[in-house]
Amino acid sequence: ADFTIGDVFFKETEDSGFGIFTNSKIDKLNSVVVSVPFRSCISVDLITKSPPLDLIFIENPGYLSYPDEVISIGLIFARLRLQKTDQNISCPWSRHVRTMPETFNTTLFWSENELDELKGCTVFHLTKLLKRQIESDYQALYEPLISNYPEYFSSMTINDYYWALSVVYSRSAEIIRQGTLVQCIPPIVDMANHNPQLSVEPSEALYYDEVTDSIQLRTAQILNPQEECTAVYGNYPNSKLLYTYGFVIHDNPHKAIDLWTKVTPTVYQAEVKQQILLNHRLTAVQTYDFVGTIRNGFISSALLATIRVIQAIEDEMKDIEKAFKGEMISIRNEKATYTSLRNLLISRMNPEKAEDDRLKLGEMLLSDVSTSDRLYCALVIKVEERELLQSVLELVNQWMESLDSLGDSFKPIDFVESSLVEL
Repeated sequence: ADFTIGDVFFKETEDSGFGIFTNSKIDKLNSVVVSVPFRSCISVDLITKSPPLDLIFIENPGYLSYPDEVISIGLIFARLRLQKTDQNISCPWSRHVRTMPETFNTTLFWSENELDELKGCTVFHLTKLLKRQIESDYQALYEPLISNYPEYFSSMTINDYYWALSVVYSRSAEIIRQGTLVQCIPPIVDMANHNPQLSVEPSEALYYDEVTDSIQLRTAQILNPQEECTAVYGNYPNSKLLYTYGFVIHDNPHKAIDLWTKVTPTVYQAEVKQQILLNHRLTAVQTYDFVGTIRNGFISSALLATIRVIQAIEDEMKDIEKAFKGEMISIRNEKATYTSLRNLLISRMNPEKAEDDRLKLGEMLLSDVSTSDRLYCALVIKVEERELLQSVLELVNQWMESLDSLGDSFKPIDFVESSLVEL
């Protein structure tokens, strides 16, 4: 397949950067706006088969286990070539790299003072962890690369690695190609901006066509002339959008927090309970993937099961398996679970700053602040997360009232609606 580009143009906007816009009306859903052949994408396959990097991966096959790192090496190689006046060594994807942003607004690039505005939010802790991981990986993977291949990487710094990973995280797509999950960065369509209002899956707006072996940007709505052709990155809360892509959306319909609690040493039979949780698939891993253990009208069965186990007393241990089935271990345990969950929610609200944050955000919205302003981004996340915590707190209060009213007849929500809770 060859490149096909419909009647579109590219324009930079203050809020979203460059985007893809249509010149003419598109009145048919699922129309192909741009089609990019896979061979033109930056991929592990392209990088590992292109000289001189092919020899590096032959000599260092361990890198091949980490697609992110392979693509990062390819990006850094091209970036360094573009910075040199001597272009004796060609790079097939240099032109694509030239179109990529030089800077990012993700929390990875925030100063310590800027990041402190997000204290108490999951994205704050994940950013700290990511920075430490990047520093460790740079020492383990890239310092040897610089030392062993100075002719290609002598001018590389950790800032190049920060940049390359940010490109991979924000612009790469995952497709099933020839039965295998493949990661790649497609040119042109990687400029499509996110629209959370589209009621399609990400793979429908950014579609891999097996017949033509191409990645296509397809319309998910009727478009008038001069309107933007957008994609869907995922059903992501603002914390994920900021962490990975560097922006937030005011009134984002998707709100989620990865809220967890752990077994503390003072809990009754703490070691036994810890092992019980580790041995069950529902609670074995506490994930921080922005899917959310709490969402609007939703509390995950994994979080509820974890708290039920932690709250179990001696005569309830024999019925501990009920915790994983959405069944009450006892009325006492279920009340203790909801009380513990209430306290956990309240502890995350930071109520003494709530009004101040809300007023600051209101003032910034009235002043027509840039949506890339970092204080604005932090305030949007804090205010929206507090609203979600309050909403879930009200839900737990309703459950407690029902439990008091119904007693043994009460059915926990993760038992009544187990098919929803497991999503």
